[in-house]
Amino acid sequence: MYYDYSPYLHKFLPINADGDFKVGITPESFKVEGPMNTGVYIFDYATAGPDYPSGVNNYWFIPQGAQYAKTSYDKKEVYKNDELTVTLNAKHVKQFVAGEFNVKFLEKNFKFANAKLNPAFEKLLSEKGVIAKVNEPKLEAGSVTIGGSIDDKNFAGLDGDFPFIDVTFKVENDEFYEANAQLESPIFVYWKQGETEPNRMRVLQDQTFSVMSLNSLVEGNIKPGAFLNERGYLDEKLDYTKLGVKVYATDSYRHKFEGSLDKYGYFKLNGLPVNNRDYNLYLEVPGHLTSRLTTKLGTEKDGKLLGQYYYARPDENLAGDVNGDKVIDIKDAEIIASNYGKKGVSVKGGDLNSDGIVDEKDIRFVEKNFLKKGPDASKSQTAVEKSKSGTLADILKKLGLTPKK
Repeated sequence: MYYDYSPYLHKFLPINADGDFKVGITPESFKVEGPMNTGVYIFDYATAGPDYPSGVNNYWFIPQGAQYAKTSYDKKEVYKNDELTVTLNAKHVKQFVAGEFNVKFLEKNFKFANAKLNPAFEKLLSEKGVIAKVNEPKLEAGSVTIGGSIDDKNFAGLDGDFPFIDVTFKVENDEFYEANAQLESPIFVYWKQGETEPNRMRVLQDQTFSVMSLNSLVEGNIKPGAFLNERGYLDEKLDYTKLGVKVYATDSYRHKFEGSLDKYGYFKLNGLPVNNRDYNLYLEVPGHLTSRLTTKLGTEKDGKLLGQYYYARPDENLAGDVNGDKVIDIKDAEIIASNYGKKGVSVKGGDLNSDGIVDEKDIRFVEKNFLKKGPDASKSQTAVEKSKSGTLADILKKLGLTPKK
């Protein structure tokens, strides 16, 4: 059990012989915190339980008669191009004549469509012989502020509970993988008849929705061996978009999906359609063997296969393939040897780590990964161990270096 959405304020509950347990908070907590949320998650000693966090049951403790607001959604599940409506519901208000609230949303996924008075609210006003209007929405980055007021200065105001305004969004992008999603609306303010100071109350959320994505998103970091430090991390000083890196995925139907890479070496592959078959994720870095990761993408919910967010941890791209023939062999060592000590040489000339000079660091990569073969090399492709120049050890000695292997 945890309190007020905090994973840190949690405790285990004692259960009696009949399987009953009690959940609650003290009256003193109300005085300090006001309405409080309690989440209950049930699992056995083997930690077997429902999916987390979707398996958490949320409960609100509210002082009897206290004023508050809550949001509700018209759908539990939405797909791309669907509309989702969130309704602001006022509870135990007094002399209500106007109200305002803000809804936060991810612009990448949702687009504000419209705001309208809830039909039940309009009916209630009609019975009272008055009308209301919705103010012009204030649209900002990632949020919209909505308000409305009763258009009658002589009206005494509404008391009680009622749905106020419906705010509708269109699902523009289904690249959204959060379980138990909610559109945040922290505070509701309302005005009483004849008063200028607003009444503020917390907006409680006890409902959620899910975006049923039909595409998966894969993200991760490239791991080119020539650019990793001793701890296995990328050199942060470099711009990895300048290395000629290629990131892509293929499915079993031979469809190819191109990825993107930022200057920090973080890659992204999105729009990968869900299916039951394997995807191959490829990372190609000049001067390195290709890294390939094979995985299935997608998760099942109620018998439906849906997209997922997947953080990929690809294998290291082994450094040393100077000529790009998908193997690291004597040919690569010969190229480095022929340009040894030269500056301003490209990767194809042997400067594997792009530090501006062909030197010992570069040929040691070949030595470290000698005779390794990339996963995308053909079956007939073989690594050449020696040539007219001799063996790798011979080349190292000619350069004044001592073989480490």
